[in-house]
Amino acid sequence: MSTGGQFDQLADRLRRLQLDNQASSEAVEQVMEMSLEELRECRIEFGKAHMNKLFKEMVNEDRYLTWFAENYRHSQKICHMKFLRFIELHLDDVENQKNQTRPKSHAKAKAKPKASNHATPHARDHPELPHDPWHPSSDEEIESMPWEPVVHAEEINHMNERMTEMESVLQQILSHLNPNAQPHSMA
Repeated sequence: MSTGGQFDQLADRLRRLQLDNQASSEAVEQVMEMSLEELRECRIEFGKAHMNKLFKEMVNEDRYLTWFAENYRHSQKICHMKFLRFIELHLDDVENQKNQTRPKSHAKAKAKPKASNHATPHARDHPELPHDPWHPSSDEEIESMPWEPVVHAEEINHMNERMTEMESVLQQILSHLNPNAQPHSMA
């Protein structure tokens, strides 16, 4: 084969790679623009154990969500990015709901209330365990529990670290998809 023919083949392959990269960049942008409601109705398109389950069916699988986010945060597959985006938006939603249910107070932080008779059996058996945000208390429990807001620096630091890590992951994804773009702050 002549050198000119090889060059033409290389040029064609390069054009296809550039088009594929542009298409995947557009797909990532579409994923990042999806709302939580749209993502809840998406189905898992990977793996075996949860294949074809709706994303919203996975919200009670906190260990799986944590494992997935840790192990696939650098994945370049659109189906993985979509599920990561769902996890991010779901966590934001849970945190927003948690913040909205807390009464606004400018008083100093006070100690946590002792467990009431309405507490879950799990909380009664282990009063030292923190509340699990993946399994919110029933409305009856929340209304019957006298409490004051408690500020936990450790909890705030953990959430800040998670957000920083998520921002870093998103920046890495974007930089892989468009290496010529200038990095911009997500703050």
